[in-house]
Amino acid sequence: MIDSDISRKAFRKNWARLIQKIYHADPLLCPKCLESIRIISFIDDSEIIKKILKHLDLWEVRQRPPPRANAPPLNIHIDYADSQIPSYEDDLYCDPDYPIELYAS
Repeated sequence: MIDSDISRKAFRKNWARLIQKIYHADPLLCPKCLESIRIISFIDDSEIIKKILKHLDLWEVRQRPPPRANAPPLNIHIDYADSQIPSYEDDLYCDPDYPIELYAS
């Protein structure tokens, strides 16, 4: 039991408001008939919770296998003839008075 200065009714309304704000669903509204519901019990004993979830077959969550990755093609050929990137020769500035060989020496 939680000791608080807030009354049980105020605490319940605050709890429902927070749940509604997070999940965008009213926890005190029946999803089938849309009538108002009330909490009649609150279980906080971990052993009882475990027992209930095991009975409902919800205790051990089965993990799905990871998705299979597609393998890359084995024979990859890249044709640079259609490349939009200019070759480095096109980008070089050549000064006719100063030959490229002088840069490299």
